[in-house]
Amino acid sequence: AFKLAQTDLKRAENIYANTRQLLQFLETSPDLASLGEFSNLDLGQNRSALISAYAEMITAAAVYEREYSLYEKKIGSEAEFIEADSNKNISEAAFASVRDDLSFSNLRTLDLMRRNQKVAEVTLLASERRLHALNLSEQEISQVANESDDELAKYVINSPINGTIV
Repeated sequence: AFKLAQTDLKRAENIYANTRQLLQFLETSPDLASLGEFSNLDLGQNRSALISAYAEMITAAAVYEREYSLYEKKIGSEAEFIEADSNKNISEAAFASVRDDLSFSNLRTLDLMRRNQKVAEVTLLASERRLHALNLSEQEISQVANESDDELAKYVINSPINGTIV
């Protein structure tokens, strides 16, 4: 359980750091093609949510700019311009929501994994102390992980006097 908790914590730390890096990069308003440099980073499900919301926002902004230009030239209708403006605002709000939710949930997941790792560490230490209380040496304790269930079920009792236990 301790090694699993360590592995989970390490992955959560990687996802947290990589997601923060992507969020900082997105603040610079890059084009969609430049997001490819994040394809090899472990982002978990965050990649899909962030990039989808960002792509929708960029597309809606481009449509808005086109509709605004057409409206200014009296080529496009006011209704199309208003719809493009609305879609742009909706996509910006959706991206901000995804960004904020991921920032919070990533930090929460990282804290949870840190707590799980600490609980596993304390559990391991408590188990070692219980084994020490049963008079097992450090060498015997380190061998416990390699023993079969049958070997673990045996308990040797040492007596200061000779005799038979009935």
